[in-house]
Amino acid sequence: MDATQLAIFFGLSAAVFWGVSDFYAARASKTIGPMVSAFFVNVIGACAFLLVYILFLHPPFEVTTRGLVYVLAGDLAISFGAIAFFKCLQAGPVSIVSPVSGSYPLITTLVALAVFHAHLTSKQIIGIVLVVVGVTVASEVLGVKQRVKKIGTGPAWAILTALGWGVGFALLSQSIAELGWQIATLIEFTFSAITIGILLPFIKGDEDISLRALKQSGKNKFIIAAGLIQVSGALMLNLGLANESASGAIVTALSGCYPVLTVFLALRHFKEEFKLIPLAGGLVSVVGAIMISVG
Repeated sequence: MDATQLAIFFGLSAAVFWGVSDFYAARASKTIGPMVSAFFVNVIGACAFLLVYILFLHPPFEVTTRGLVYVLAGDLAISFGAIAFFKCLQAGPVSIVSPVSGSYPLITTLVALAVFHAHLTSKQIIGIVLVVVGVTVASEVLGVKQRVKKIGTGPAWAILTALGWGVGFALLSQSIAELGWQIATLIEFTFSAITIGILLPFIKGDEDISLRALKQSGKNKFIIAAGLIQVSGALMLNLGLANESASGAIVTALSGCYPVLTVFLALRHFKEEFKLIPLAGGLVSVVGAIMISVG
């Protein structure tokens, strides 16, 4: 497979993993709290990748200043997006906030084109736009004004999620090019868990972070499932970024399809109202993915 085909495979694989992971993350956020859930999901992901790194990956640990700056700056943005994401999952509705947060590929594409001078064909650019439009339409944004009192702050947190992840993944793509995906991923996961852990006492709100509560949270089946599945999605994304020559725009765009699966699971298990719009948005995003693949 060429670089574009690998980007498509890894991007869609990340979308599937994240779609399932976000469903479990939503369950954890609603039962335990968003910040404690975000912390433990990242800790589990960091520990899981560290184990993989020790057992199977043995690249020389060589870090350049440029690569380190990119990965740390990118991780700060991604960590901010993760905090906002768990907030939006708690506020809900999941079938709305998940697609809104999934519009982050548009930000990544703009950064890749404007800052890192990525080269994309016209079909690929149109495909990326369709992917973003598809997941945004799935959120029923056109009806938000009429339902804003009912929805609450969820969409606002989802928009902040998209901004954080969009910028973060663009920077992460550059760090992978500098350091290699193994080293960049190790630093990313470790630093993310540490960052959220340091911030936890200041962003916890009314959540209980006593030692007893943290021990119980660490054993929660939804958190464990979300952490392990999320790290699988992140690995797929980073492998795709390592094989893509378009500064991460294509693989990131396809990974942004995850809300299609999350919305389906939310409608089924959270008993949120089903409407035709999410389905239409999902179909549009599929069309965009096809255009990217033939670009």
